[in-house]
Amino acid sequence: MFRYVVSKSTLYKSFVFVLSVIILFISPIAGQTISGTIFDNQSQEPIIGASITSPQGDNNFGTITNENGFFQLMITKDIQTISISSIGYKTVEVSVNGQTQLDIGLEPGINLSEIIVTAFGVERQSKSLGYSVQQLDGNTLNMVKSANFLDNLAGKVA
Repeated sequence: MFRYVVSKSTLYKSFVFVLSVIILFISPIAGQTISGTIFDNQSQEPIIGASITSPQGDNNFGTITNENGFFQLMITKDIQTISISSIGYKTVEVSVNGQTQLDIGLEPGINLSEIIVTAFGVERQSKSLGYSVQQLDGNTLNMVKSANFLDNLAGKVA
């Protein structure tokens, strides 16, 4: 029988070579981490829960901001723009251009005057509905000091 003996130095060199080849092929597709804050342009307050996504490429990357408006997003090098959106604000697309720190201000968008919720999901004006309609003003919800939105509705709507 033929017996092949491999020395430790040959094994070590082979391991380093294979590892180098793997790093060489992975590095072009490896990404970068983008971080920053999202804030309201008018009040300079951080926006909680703003959505940051990458509309380009085959993979969808995304994250949301924390209670301080801070986000951290890992993207591939082929991603050139990210999209930032939040309820009540205009959606913004920002060019990355190799930057790793982005501080982005959002402009207030369209405010809703009223929302009509029907049993069948049909959108109608409140005047055209033939049954009882309850209205709840947004200011009434904001007066209640609760972290949970559903707790704010308790006792306000039958």
